[in-house]
Amino acid sequence: MSERMLIGVITAECYNCYQSEIIRGIISQAFKSSCDIIVLSPINNNPFDKTIHKETELKIFDFILSEQFSGFIYDRNVFQDDKLKCLIEDLCRKAEKPVMALDYQKNKCFDSTTANDFDGIEAIANHLIEVHNYKRIYCLTGPKGHICSEERLKGYLHAMKSHGLEIDKSYYEYGDFWINAASNFAQKIISGKLKRPDAVICGNDFSALSLINALTKNGIRVPEDIAVTGYDFSMDSERSNPTITSYKRPNFQLGADSFRRLYHIITGKICEKIPNENGELRIGRSCGCDEKPILRSKFDRRLKTMESFDFKLLFGDMLFSISNSNNINDFISKIDNYTHLIYKFSRFCICITENFEQSLNGLYDGTILFNSNDKFKVIIDKSPIARNNDTDNYYSMSQFISKLRKGQRHPSAFYLSALHNNENFFGFAAVSFGKNPITYSKTYIQWINYVNVALEQIHIKAAIKPSATTMDKLSVYNEFIGLPNYKGIEKIINEKQRQLTDFTFINIELPEIKNLYYQNGDNFIKQIIFSFSNIIKKLIKQNEICGFIYPNCFCIITDNKERTNSIFHRLRSEVINSDTVESSTAFTVGAYTVNSQLNLSLSEILHKAAANIAYSYTKTESVNPQFEKLCMLRNDISQNPELSWNIGEIAEKMYISKSYLQKLYKSYFGKSIIEETIYFRIQKAKKLLLEADSKITIVAAKCGYSSYNYFTKQFSESEGISPSEFKKKNKSTQHQ
Repeated sequence: MSERMLIGVITAECYNCYQSEIIRGIISQAFKSSCDIIVLSPINNNPFDKTIHKETELKIFDFILSEQFSGFIYDRNVFQDDKLKCLIEDLCRKAEKPVMALDYQKNKCFDSTTANDFDGIEAIANHLIEVHNYKRIYCLTGPKGHICSEERLKGYLHAMKSHGLEIDKSYYEYGDFWINAASNFAQKIISGKLKRPDAVICGNDFSALSLINALTKNGIRVPEDIAVTGYDFSMDSERSNPTITSYKRPNFQLGADSFRRLYHIITGKICEKIPNENGELRIGRSCGCDEKPILRSKFDRRLKTMESFDFKLLFGDMLFSISNSNNINDFISKIDNYTHLIYKFSRFCICITENFEQSLNGLYDGTILFNSNDKFKVIIDKSPIARNNDTDNYYSMSQFISKLRKGQRHPSAFYLSALHNNENFFGFAAVSFGKNPITYSKTYIQWINYVNVALEQIHIKAAIKPSATTMDKLSVYNEFIGLPNYKGIEKIINEKQRQLTDFTFINIELPEIKNLYYQNGDNFIKQIIFSFSNIIKKLIKQNEICGFIYPNCFCIITDNKERTNSIFHRLRSEVINSDTVESSTAFTVGAYTVNSQLNLSLSEILHKAAANIAYSYTKTESVNPQFEKLCMLRNDISQNPELSWNIGEIAEKMYISKSYLQKLYKSYFGKSIIEETIYFRIQKAKKLLLEADSKITIVAAKCGYSSYNYFTKQFSESEGISPSEFKKKNKSTQHQ
């Protein structure tokens, strides 16, 4: 076990540049002080997501109770869900370890470290006054009473007063660090309720972006008519047009200071300081200056590097490869080929719970739950150049942490992520970047989500595939399809072989079911399978038996050796002319004539029939090499409709023209990319509007609309009623 002290960091959205700077400061100071770090961070931090999936992910915080930790640094402000904050704080109190909160002084149980926001806002105000000679300057800060909001307001007031400028209470306003306050502030300026200022200082970059959008949509130019500045210096401020003058908050220093204070509380000693990284004014064009090309060039290089990893993951074959794993060993072999997509990783581990492993062996029924007493088995432990094969031992939560730290010659930092799908909890992933005090990117989140999909697929296959312990628990009939399942067909075959009756086993597979799933979703797949089963039922004769073996596999047992040909041609005709099955649904037909004296098992017969494919049907258009990429693109749009889906950028990444991309997309899915984006945005909006505390303006923002009026217009065109009417109607329905 390592003798180094271990500190836990409780946070979210590690990929965010704001959070990553704080974590970088914590890790840098920890390494200087010869301490280890473990970051506990959920992937999902959406306050509007009330799904079981999000609830299950919170099990990551059970690690707080491990005796391995000496203390915690808690970034409370990054969490948007009050229920989650209460959960974390209850666990911290139960752990009875020192906790250092960031920018939060209201909890008497925790100490707090705060960044210097006074100097940053004062520097912005001084720049506007001294360089541009602006006189009437307004300030939109954050929530009233929040320490960051108050410090930023004080910096603004001090700069104005020190330059002898006029100021009254109408010049500054408390906000929400979000879209609503900025939009309302803009309307006051547009309507004339507030006299038009020379400049507005916003409490963060997001508010600045929202304010600029609202002003420019109403014909007010930035910076020609009104200068606007932000704070925090986010990537969004660099991407915007105009680029936003901002201040790089000393988040690195906040992280380092918080660690030093916690270290002193725990040990009573003062650790050696790392060099300061103070805040810095970053000039953009939103204040009226010319931006510095060096900063833009540096940003572009970083963005291109990360986009190359995004491209390899999004348009590569990782998801299709690992989600097609037949078992956990197959998954381990395949996932090893894709760890290179984790940017700059030094060590990577995946562990699975004992309950999950037992479910794969038929020893555990029902939902795969998790509690802090469960044990894990490490199935992958590797660096970029080597792999640790010690994967036979089970570890408790604390033992797993010890294993991560064991053998690390230098201080280390690991990021833990939960592996799960809805209520089914599979285990954890841990990644370290060695001596680099960096955080993971958004690409890693997608990478982890792919792993979750693959593990869920393995779980489903294990539940369907019969084994010595599960066969007795499975029904012989599939109620949804209305056909015998694997066990039912196996019983029929065993009976035929006992009676020494020869027969022909015809195997019908739908190889593109997985593609169709990512193309159209789960409900569509169920409809395809149900409709396909109805077609097959119509084809069989009185003395023939058909079954549903796997989600993509049907079978027909017949005494007629010549039936394969007629079944294929009739099946093809029915599919082409069907109103319920897509004509592009590919299928293969294989057959094997069974000599009952050989006494073969169903798995052996199935393998021989699948290997002996006699016919196949595939509509020619579906073999286009871009098809899988378009399926993944559509799935990504459906999952993230709020993003700005630029057709030109997508076409460039796929190395095809914009016109061909749009033509190809519509030929497969029946709608254009823009139509699909609108559809998925409206579907997401409908779900959010059903939340009891949802506000329509926030829903619009969450769905990618910067304009409330435009959102209302598109929603009304799609649903026939306005968002407020939809919310009111469904509210009354729920009460009834």
